[in-house]
Amino acid sequence: MPAIVVMAAALALPPTAPPTPDGWPLGTMTPYWMHETPPAVPPTEGAAGVTCEPVQVQQVGRHGSRDRKAADLAGVQRMLAERGAAIGNPALAFLKSWTHDFSPVTDNCLNRFGEEEWYQAGLRAQAAYNATLFAGGFSPTYHPVRTTYKSRTARSASSFFAGAMEGAGALGACRVDPVAMYSVFSGNTDQDGDVELRFFDNCPAYAARVKHNATHAAYAEPAAYLRVNITSEMLPRMAARLQLDGRVWRLTAADAKSLWQACQVEAAARRRPIAASVCAVFAPEDVAMWNLYDDMKKFYECGPGEPLAWQIACPLARDIFQGLAAKAADPAGVPVKASFRFAHAETLIPLMAFLQLDAGGPPLTQGMPAAQADARSWRTARLATMAVNLRFVLHRCAAGGAPPTFKVELLHSERQVPWPRCGDRTKVQFCAPE
Repeated sequence: MPAIVVMAAALALPPTAPPTPDGWPLGTMTPYWMHETPPAVPPTEGAAGVTCEPVQVQQVGRHGSRDRKAADLAGVQRMLAERGAAIGNPALAFLKSWTHDFSPVTDNCLNRFGEEEWYQAGLRAQAAYNATLFAGGFSPTYHPVRTTYKSRTARSASSFFAGAMEGAGALGACRVDPVAMYSVFSGNTDQDGDVELRFFDNCPAYAARVKHNATHAAYAEPAAYLRVNITSEMLPRMAARLQLDGRVWRLTAADAKSLWQACQVEAAARRRPIAASVCAVFAPEDVAMWNLYDDMKKFYECGPGEPLAWQIACPLARDIFQGLAAKAADPAGVPVKASFRFAHAETLIPLMAFLQLDAGGPPLTQGMPAAQADARSWRTARLATMAVNLRFVLHRCAAGGAPPTFKVELLHSERQVPWPRCGDRTKVQFCAPE
């Protein structure tokens, strides 16, 4: 088998720079921000006479920006209608008659921003790989596409390939080449048997230890932070900002949380300016606190704070790495040029935790010092935005008559990143959980 080495550029993960009107980080609701970033340059050995070309891509992506459940927003609308009379700040008086424009018909569905996020990513993929991986248009043999049974993942795949295969076929004005995709679904519930892309719903041990365990840190730490920090620090700020009449509305942490969730939706799914949305009730320091709250929950729920949460991503990691290894061992005999998977944040976050894409650091806890919280590397608004994707690119590099060397390049949201878990980046390092 030809040698395989890991290619990882010494670049940090991208900064928090979401394309919301005011640039606020919104936890895992943060929109994808890579629209204007050019595709990564294929790696080279840095020596004269060495040429490299991509021979396979293995990609896992989260669905793009989506709408939320109308019922959740209806609760906030009802709260403001019932208690809005307590708001004394004229600049925020518009909240007294605030209404949402979400429909149950589009609950949790991909929205037009999500379509655009993946369509633009598809165009960039075509520009980067058209001469090698996409030449000749789509083929289910060359380009297997898998989604979960949720429509937002299938529509993300459709949007991506509308860009990636634009001009490659003969259908319509844009000469799109239609694609085929498949998903695993064996029942009427989330326990659908999809152990590769929805492992978080198909592992009884995880369900017992984490998902249905109210005492687990995934629930206990955020609950303590809500009860102590948000109640004592944020609520007085919010009450002062709203100029609340406490006789009519005694603001609670649960109220503030509902308003934050509405803020996330308005900013991410509607891209409304902060001053014209529910977000106007929050100050920047409040946003920082909510992001820590969200990060704390995901740190234990599906991140590095709970080993089982990322260990159950093993079937997905194995499928990716075995695909790369098989192609490197027999480039001509293995037909797959690019394998695409479209899934969820709860799919990508465990895989990133396994790869150790954050720089490490102490656990996120309710009582952690403010300096530690501010310096943390685990930030879902950077690691796990909407449409976040991990792309493993296998390159074949040749120099003269020497046997080819195969390199695996790792990209996070289309930008090269280090591969910490692989340790020695000069040797074969197809990592798997112990």
